[in-house]
Amino acid sequence: MRVSLRFALENAGYDVESAAHGREALDLLCTSHVMPGVIILDLDMPLMDGQAFLRAIRLEPAFASLPVLLSTGATNTVMPEVTEIIRKPYDMNEILKLVARYCDANVSPAV
Repeated sequence: MRVSLRFALENAGYDVESAAHGREALDLLCTSHVMPGVIILDLDMPLMDGQAFLRAIRLEPAFASLPVLLSTGATNTVMPEVTEIIRKPYDMNEILKLVARYCDANVSPAV
């Protein structure tokens, strides 16, 4: 899903950074010279899951207010620390609308 999401976002004109797991995403975020306009986060990731990643970025003042779109297949997920919850399976057009709400085509979403 990460590859198809990246493809759709790049085709829409966004610069996209992606990570295979939470630890890689946190490292990428901490070393990047560009602040993402939005983060699309899956809860189910190896090494560092989505909840641990979210806790880590919310503790860092530089990242605390970043919009986070949580991708999940669970129907009963409630997480007030995320900006939006995207339920799987989802429509790519809906994701593109959400990303557009939080960043313009010159700002990178992180997937």
